[in-house]
Amino acid sequence: WLQRIQENSSELELLISGGAIYGLLQTSDAINQFIAKYAVLTSKFSEVGGYIYMFKVIVSMLLIGFISHLIVRAYWLALVCLNYVYPEGINFDKIKLQKPYFINPNKRNDLYNEIVKADKICGLILYTSIAACILFAGIIIYMMIVSVLDVYFLNDLFDTKLFLSISGYSLLIYILDLVLSGLFRKIPYFSYITYPFFKILDFLTLRFIVQKSLWKFSSNSNIIKRTLLVALFVVLSFCYTLEQNNAIFDERDYPWVDYEAYKSDVSSYR
Repeated sequence: WLQRIQENSSELELLISGGAIYGLLQTSDAINQFIAKYAVLTSKFSEVGGYIYMFKVIVSMLLIGFISHLIVRAYWLALVCLNYVYPEGINFDKIKLQKPYFINPNKRNDLYNEIVKADKICGLILYTSIAACILFAGIIIYMMIVSVLDVYFLNDLFDTKLFLSISGYSLLIYILDLVLSGLFRKIPYFSYITYPFFKILDFLTLRFIVQKSLWKFSSNSNIIKRTLLVALFVVLSFCYTLEQNNAIFDERDYPWVDYEAYKSDVSSYR
């Protein structure tokens, strides 16, 4: 049954990607409007603005992932259609190239390998985007827990600078370990130092949800390629979110603010 799902999931993937893109675009617009209204009508935006921004990064990750998946899946579908229209494959006798161009006649004359490769890329894109969102959401949860402990519980008991330093450096080392495919877990003796911190962080950052799939992903792929892929994906997500917030290519300060509604809101608020 798993093999049947893997071979016949393309239609479902197209429907999910299309619906998810529409829903995520609506969600992104709704967050922008909420930020516009909340920021101008209250003085508490600075307390939650960072977390709202990071939540927008999660939405951007999903949006970029589903759009990329939809493009590659459409390319896969085009290959399938072409393979169906010309089932006899490539007629090498009719392709007469001059040196130094050449065609290897020992290769398959159909598009089977290209179809399989595009199908696998679709799966990797979906997994990367969803796993990255789960891990990023877990990091946000960890940061929120640390902030709540600092402000509401520990601040009245003692100076929390040391607590914040340990929490911050632990998270930084943990993120590096995550990006480098568990490098710090493989170093002899040093693994004993990181173990108690990483076990807590594995739970708080939701890594336990995707840990087994991460092992499968990292043990079957090249570390340089997957690190570059994930880094590019994360950078694009941050850039897209930054463009939405600050409008890099728009000279207006807040292009997503409805200023007529803003004036009305300010008047009613006053």
